Amino acid sequence: MDANLLPNPFTPMAWLPPEFAYQMSMATHICAGVTGVMVWDIVTSLGEDYQIFFKRKVGLTNVVYFISRIASMLFMVLTMILVTSPIGNCPSNQKIFLSFFSIAIASSNLLFFFRLRAIYTGHKAVIIFGFILWVISAGGTVSTPVGVDGVHIGTTNYCTETGQRLYVSVSGILPFIHDTFVFLAISYKLAQNAHNESTLRTGLRAALFGEYLPAFSRSLLLDGQQYYLLTVLTNFIAILMVFVPVPIVYRVIWSFPNVMMMNVMACRVYRNTKLGLYKGSPTSTSNILSEPIPLAFRQHTTADNGTDGTVQISRTTQSVDQYDRLTKKERLSKEDFGEVKG
Repeated sequence: MDANLLPNPFTPMAWLPPEFAYQMSMATHICAGVTGVMVWDIVTSLGEDYQIFFKRKVGLTNVVYFISRIASMLFMVLTMILVTSPIGNCPSNQKIFLSFFSIAIASSNLLFFFRLRAIYTGHKAVIIFGFILWVISAGGTVSTPVGVDGVHIGTTNYCTETGQRLYVSVSGILPFIHDTFVFLAISYKLAQNAHNESTLRTGLRAALFGEYLPAFSRSLLLDGQQYYLLTVLTNFIAILMVFVPVPIVYRVIWSFPNVMMMNVMACRVYRNTKLGLYKGSPTSTSNILSEPIPLAFRQHTTADNGTDGTVQISRTTQSVDQYDRLTKKERLSKEDFGEVKG
């Protein structure tokens, strides 16, 4: 298009067909709205983040948690700048900004893997297989910055996308496979804590609805279900958009709600587990009131000569309802999330 024929060649929308200009305008509104949700989630969880970073031992899981938060926020803010400001150098900036998409998805998935590692402590085969799936899914997310191209709008320094290669779909498919495996493995493990005799019917109801489970296990299960169901929905839409003939702008911009949903839910589950924020609730079957949980307390005795005597072990039982009212420190046997034991 000849710049001399345009009423204002310095306005990016003047270079675009009306339909595409409308799509760009809608994409900008979506970016702003989703970024606002992400900022709100970060602000409302600052108190819990402070406890995790300053009141707890700093470990690998803490570092991954903050990397996922920072990468997700940077991806959204930088993409907002890309679609609203004349930053120039569009091809390179598009690749750089989308690289934070890969980091955000990979780190959010890693938090979900840490949940698997904590619940399957001692089961090396499951942990190794889950880690391999995570490595593959993390590698798949690299397809997004590689397979999406950015160009200048006309002669301006504003940017837009021109194409998306088909292999970009693996950035949604592989994390979907990883999350599905982790979710099913955790559901199976927690379902084994059911009060009733193990049958196919009770096992399915325990795995799907948390019935017959102690309140703490039920909370862990339902929290994981919330994460999985919401992220699988956004991932499925992202995968579908690659194969359905929709405008390229909408395909790329859907990564915004996808990243936001995965990060918000993964970090919420992590904070709940790390800080012991699950609230006890009765099991869903009314005729099951409580299940004895054996607790052992060590008591050192001192002999008359001042030396340590034998160690006596006194055992008692405590109901699930009493267990649910324990303090956070009593619920978490170790500081590191990977060593949390229910």
